[in-house]
Amino acid sequence: MKRIIFDFDGTLIDSRKRLFKLFSYLEPDLKLSFDEYWNLKRNGESHEKILRKLKGKMYFEQSDFEGKWMKLIEDNYYLNLDTPFEGVTQLLERLKADGYDLWLVTARQYSSKVDDQLINFGWHNMFSKTLVTGQIMTKKDLLLYGGNNFKHSIMIGDTGKDITTAQEVGAYSIAVLSGFLCFEKLKIYNPNECLSNVTELYHSKFFKSNYGNPLS
Repeated sequence: MKRIIFDFDGTLIDSRKRLFKLFSYLEPDLKLSFDEYWNLKRNGESHEKILRKLKGKMYFEQSDFEGKWMKLIEDNYYLNLDTPFEGVTQLLERLKADGYDLWLVTARQYSSKVDDQLINFGWHNMFSKTLVTGQIMTKKDLLLYGGNNFKHSIMIGDTGKDITTAQEVGAYSIAVLSGFLCFEKLKIYNPNECLSNVTELYHSKFFKSNYGNPLS
């Protein structure tokens, strides 16, 4: 089966404004610019590392940053800052028309919030499966539930965890540079392929070797 599994944030949608806006709200005295924040994140710096570096170990240990972050990161005010990457809607429509089985898997907390965004973006009929970890299950466990076989599938994501998940379930792994990590950090995980963004999918080596000329 020609199955393609997509991550959500950083792969199909641009969630950078949401994350920066919330970080700035929780840590207003740091006054990091958008570019400064994302340079740190794309170089693999966690919020813990950022706060330890800029505010000290004791500050992070005494703060409730992560708890506040998880409580607010999927609040509608912040989710409304998300936008689809340019060309993604057209890509999904073409893949659907060409007979590909499209899945979405995300580490979001709330399925209902994912559903709302899919409706808002006009993507509610694009995916045959929408899998949300709820911060309870792993992406790997969700994908393998029911004995699914991903030998001829592609999994696309923007994090090291997405790449390792693809490897664990036996899918062809494609990393994209549109999200959370730069190429130097992503290549550590040995993806099968790396693309600038998901709209380059039809020109990937996998498509050319398995499905023929992508422009035919």
